[in-house]
Amino acid sequence: MKKAFIGILGFYLVFHILTPFLVQFRIGFRPYYGMAFEFSELLTVVILNSTVVVVAILAIAYIPWKDEALNLKLRGTSVLYGISLILGLLVLVVFQGFEGILSGQANGTLMAYLGMFLESSTLLMLVLMNSRSRVLVLVSVLVFLVVKTLGGSRSAVISVFLIILMLAAVFPWRRLAKPLGLLVILGIALTPLLFFTATFQRNGYLENDKLGYFMEIAVRRISYLETGAVPLHAQATGAPTMSVFYQKYGALNQVQQAINTLVPGHIFPEDVDPNQYYRAAFMGYTESQAHERYTSINMTLPVFFYLFGGWGLGIAGSISLIVGCYLLARGLQTRAPALALVVLGVLYSLLSYFDFVTFVRQGMYILCTISAAWLFSKILGWYVGRWGMR
Repeated sequence: MKKAFIGILGFYLVFHILTPFLVQFRIGFRPYYGMAFEFSELLTVVILNSTVVVVAILAIAYIPWKDEALNLKLRGTSVLYGISLILGLLVLVVFQGFEGILSGQANGTLMAYLGMFLESSTLLMLVLMNSRSRVLVLVSVLVFLVVKTLGGSRSAVISVFLIILMLAAVFPWRRLAKPLGLLVILGIALTPLLFFTATFQRNGYLENDKLGYFMEIAVRRISYLETGAVPLHAQATGAPTMSVFYQKYGALNQVQQAINTLVPGHIFPEDVDPNQYYRAAFMGYTESQAHERYTSINMTLPVFFYLFGGWGLGIAGSISLIVGCYLLARGLQTRAPALALVVLGVLYSLLSYFDFVTFVRQGMYILCTISAAWLFSKILGWYVGRWGMR
């Protein structure tokens, strides 16, 4: 568990903060979203995130607990994984692609409900945990990349990276070194093609078909520097729309919408996820547009706390929450491994943006999927035992 946490934290810092900063320092910091910000605010994002992640890694590394492997041995995970991919393709076809899904056409449908119990990323991780066939592992990963890319996802490779890093909670690093190395090579080779394809699936057209253009856009797209600097600039200049941020990202609204996510119906007034209001708070969009189109952007956890309490809360609050998640997962590791995996599974989203509603929903999907896989494994085991099949 310790190695998995450290691996994900390191990946987040290198992939989303340090690499984009070094690349853009070389080619120039040109805004991807067209919003104003200062270089000092960009540096604040780098220093803030780097400090939080490095200190959190050191704290987790020196906590004197023996690291034990998660034990989630389940039958039939590859069957459920195949069903989840078919379901994903059906949703894509029935609801007319990426825009149809983002506009909410699938919400409330049977397919959406089934998707809670067949979350493909979680099932892929369970397949990798339980499979002994290298061919099955390779095919599972490649099919995942294809299906997600056709669905308009430009982060399919990132998802696979994270899944392999999470497997450090199950297997020793020496067993993961080779597949992780192969994935790095594969990811570098396929990134332009996957980004090109996913962008076309989203927009239906391409603004530029040059490889260099797509590589530059891909670097800016994975960067969390600008999306962190823009809120800092809005606060520093006293933007009137900051009131949207304080209201929608505030604790009261976050807790209310998280409760609505967990229960049938709506106890509190219905609203979209807080992170949907990012563009309304910082980019001049109206609040109504947050209900009509996809407007969510990553802010990062340290920037979220910084906006509410400056450097002190930005650093101390982020480190406390990250280390707290580790302590919780470590405590659940042997008593309730499925719940420990849920905590590990939401760590990356927690780092990327602190939207508690998304955080809770993702955790619920992971838990529902693991529960469905456990029940299916039990039924399969009973069937095999009942009929004497092997």
